[in-house]
Amino acid sequence: MIQVRGELSVADAVKERNPSLSEVRDRLNQLKELAASFRETQGSIEEKQENPDAIASAHNVRKEFFGMFYRAKDVFEGYLDEFDVGSSVSQRTAVESSDWKEAFYLLIETQRKLLLDQARTTKTVENLAQLSNSAPLDGSQMPNSLPQLAVRLPAINIQPFSGERKQWMTFKDIYVSTIHNRADISDALKMQYLFSYLEGDAKRLVSKFAISGANYQNAWGILIAHFDKKRYTVFSLVHEFLAQSPVTQATPQPLGRLVTTSDEIIQQLDALGNDFTGRDPWLIHLILEKLDKETRASWSQEVVDTENPTFEDLLEFLKKRCEVLETCSAFSKKPVNELKKEAAKPVAEKLKMLHTTVDKKCAKCSSEHNTYQCEDFKNMSVKDRRELVQKAKLCFNCLRPSHSVKSCSSKTVCRNSECKQRHHTLLCPVAKKPDQVVAKKQEEDQSPEVPAKEEGVVVALTAGMEQGDKKSISLLPTAVVKVQQADGGFSSARVLIDSGSQASLPA
Repeated sequence: MIQVRGELSVADAVKERNPSLSEVRDRLNQLKELAASFRETQGSIEEKQENPDAIASAHNVRKEFFGMFYRAKDVFEGYLDEFDVGSSVSQRTAVESSDWKEAFYLLIETQRKLLLDQARTTKTVENLAQLSNSAPLDGSQMPNSLPQLAVRLPAINIQPFSGERKQWMTFKDIYVSTIHNRADISDALKMQYLFSYLEGDAKRLVSKFAISGANYQNAWGILIAHFDKKRYTVFSLVHEFLAQSPVTQATPQPLGRLVTTSDEIIQQLDALGNDFTGRDPWLIHLILEKLDKETRASWSQEVVDTENPTFEDLLEFLKKRCEVLETCSAFSKKPVNELKKEAAKPVAEKLKMLHTTVDKKCAKCSSEHNTYQCEDFKNMSVKDRRELVQKAKLCFNCLRPSHSVKSCSSKTVCRNSECKQRHHTLLCPVAKKPDQVVAKKQEEDQSPEVPAKEEGVVVALTAGMEQGDKKSISLLPTAVVKVQQADGGFSSARVLIDSGSQASLPA
């Protein structure tokens, strides 16, 4: 700033040199031109600053420059005022023009140095040097025509778009205004920005494009064609409004969420325009919820190219749909002669599994009868019976093997009126002596419904093959075997013995 102060001292020396009136006017005009050039160049520098300290330094430079500018300007204008109040021109002596040129070029050099100093702080020396070299000095730009100093606003945070239709309008408006419409950003950078703001279904929609400037317009066009449809946005908003959870308790949190969500949805519908704030979107949504999937799909296909379908359009579609279904139902009825032909067809081959006989072996005497039918078992005490059942791993409810009380299919419980628990009456600890009648009754209820002729040792699987009017029955033997488990223990399993097979499989 020493050179600027020196320029100011040169201007102060004008009074002592008594220059001509025309020379002072020329110098004043060129001083104004220099100030205009400085405003333009300095304004460009300040707009590119991001560091708060650099911004403050730039403003200080501007303040100091114009402080010296106005002091020099006052000197020249004051000198001209002296001529206007009657000073004689002939009494003034001319000064060499080299003095003015020296001061003028000194001020230009000072300005150029200031510009370069500011450029180094922002690492844009070449751009700012071009601005400084191309700054006009012809006085065509006056201070009142210069652009105003831009105010630095907080950075706009664009929320990523995941493909949710109700968020599309917000994303589109912000993205278009901040990036898409910017002429100073290349398509390659716009493509990079676009991909960074997409996620989910929206990103998968344009994932086939490589990040390059040539693909930007195509990718943006696909997003517009897919998401920029107000009809889908309206449907999504109405569905969200109607799907809100009801408030079941008088508490502020759920009631506040209901009010906030409802207000936001209505405001978004209002932002879409008057065409979407009427009753039609709501009535259409309520009717569609009551239709079957096929009819809803047909309606979607009907209005695929309609931006804003009306309720009357839906009613007209449903009337046509009724006519179509009525016409199709006429062809679905089969003639009587066709039904007779189907009845005359031979009966298809059927395979029926009839039953398997039950292997009976008493846990007390090892005879071929059920344990609860054994007289020796009945003559035992309740405690001994329970121990025997537990040792033989029988069901405490039906006294049969291979399952526990939890998995017992019998619905019968203890017949003792003082008990009614889920165990066999013969095992009831409440009864002081066995109730033979009650026990017999439970024997009948808990015994399987198997004909008496099948209560034998032989165990067989009976299969019937029915084909047409002919019936054939094949008897295949089965057997209960012990199968070793992975833990080393054994469990019972029933196997089917097929003499014509190479392997025996569990039945």
